[in-house]
Amino acid sequence: DNSKIDEDIVYAATYKGIRRSSNGGLTWVNSIGNVNTQNCYSDVCVTPSGQVYATMSSSSGLGGIYHSSDGVKWEKITPENFSDSTQRLVVSYPPSNE
Repeated sequence: DNSKIDEDIVYAATYKGIRRSSNGGLTWVNSIGNVNTQNCYSDVCVTPSGQVYATMSSSSGLGGIYHSSDGVKWEKITPENFSDSTQRLVVSYPPSNE
């Protein structure tokens, strides 16, 4: 993640949400979701410039699409007319428009 070039940032999409490590995977914190969240689908994608995008299924109670420029503070960017009954969403970015 180029947004923190002095750290070894790693993200993991898990069945409890998105987890983040700033030390190459030695320790982890919940970035979106928590250990008490229902089982859910999640996905995460980091662009070359360090923008982070994530998705959560509606079963998590946090369903939707998220963006973060630092992997810590997240903004929900789900369109208003998006279904509130989603399962697995896969995230990617177009290289021409991060």
